[in-house]
Formats: sequence, C-alpha cells, structure tokens
Amino acid sequence: MIKWAQIINNYLKPRGIFYIIDNHPFGLIIDEHQEPFKVGYDYFNEGKPMYWDESPAYADPNAILKNQASYEWFHLMSDIINALLKADLELEFLHEFPFTFHNIHPDMKRREDGYWEFQTLKFSVPMMFSIRSYKKI
Repeated sequence: MIKWAQIINNYLKPRGIFYIIDNHPFGLIIDEHQEPFKVGYDYFNEGKPMYWDESPAYADPNAILKNQASYEWFHLMSDIINALLKADLELEFLHEFPFTFHNIHPDMKRREDGYWEFQTLKFSVPMMFSIRSYKKI
C-alpha cells in the first residue's frame, strides 16, 4: 500500500508539496442505490477489489461506455495517512468535508459552488478529504 507514497517522495524536491483531494472512504460505504441513506459496503474490506458493471460514468453521465466493467480498491483513511508517514513525508494538514465533487447518491443536490451535498440527511458525514504533505529536508 505504501509504494505510491514512496514514488511521490522520490520525485519531490526537499520541501516539495504533495496535495490530494478525493472521496472520503466513509462516503464510499454508502449504497448509492438505496434511499434513504444506507451503508451498503464494508469499510474494513481487507483490500478486496469492488467490481462494478454499470453505466453511466461518474465523470460524464451522458457518456455511453463500451466497456462498463471496472474494479476499485477501497482504502481506509489510516492507510492513506500511514502510507505518507511511512514514506517519510511530513503531514501538514488533513481536512474533511460534508460534501463532494460529484453526485454519488440520489439524495444529493448540486450546490451553487459546484459541490454536491445530501438534501434530507439529518447528520453530516465525511464525503471528501484533502491532505497536504511535504518532503522533509
């Protein structure tokens, strides 16, 4: 799991910055086919890939995919952070957000700023995160 972080460290200059923003692992356990909000996927899935065979593509809902099959690997927040730390990168900050950059559930609505958030959920949940780290001197 840490190989990607080691590669990043290898290409950064001293004090060089690595910044990532992505879907929060918690948000990825939500079953996008169930209303209301329901957990549908295992957070601690032991690195097993998740298989998808559906359309449309999340990046373009109007795209017609010739090959719809895909595999995705779920990573815990601790996996991501620990990979950066083990690769000897200094963690500057971790931010978590109750919204995300694309529609992943039927209850979500696009805000004026372009982010998506739940409409009827009574509690906020982490849907996106960002981490800024840098290479030590």
